[in-house]
Amino acid sequence: TELRELVAKGEFQDALWKALSEQQLELVLYVCELISASGRVPRDLSQPVLLCLGQQVARGLKLESELSRITLRLMWIEYVAMLLDPQDKDVAPHIAPVLVEISRSLKAYSSIAVNDETKRKSELLNMAVNSLFGRCDR
Repeated sequence: TELRELVAKGEFQDALWKALSEQQLELVLYVCELISASGRVPRDLSQPVLLCLGQQVARGLKLESELSRITLRLMWIEYVAMLLDPQDKDVAPHIAPVLVEISRSLKAYSSIAVNDETKRKSELLNMAVNSLFGRCDR
């Protein structure tokens, strides 16, 4: 597929943007899995891609039942939380409500999580997301 080829060429920004623009979680997770399997870490994702990625990967997290997918989703939320800049002019006007949405998803998941490791991870990520929220211009 085109997405697989983009990932193989290291064009992570384009692959993710194409998947995110479809607004289909399965497609986004497919690209995330491809990137993770490549063993390479995307270092140049734009702030809008990071924000959209965090939003889509967090959405409906509590409904996820497969541990490997929960782990994948939490890994990408962590990646987003480490690189997202609340002061970036491209995302600043939109970031606060998205961070609230991500935080709510993480809280909802941690309240029903049966796996201790993913529960702890979601709680720590929620603290990181709340810290980002505290740095937003509102």
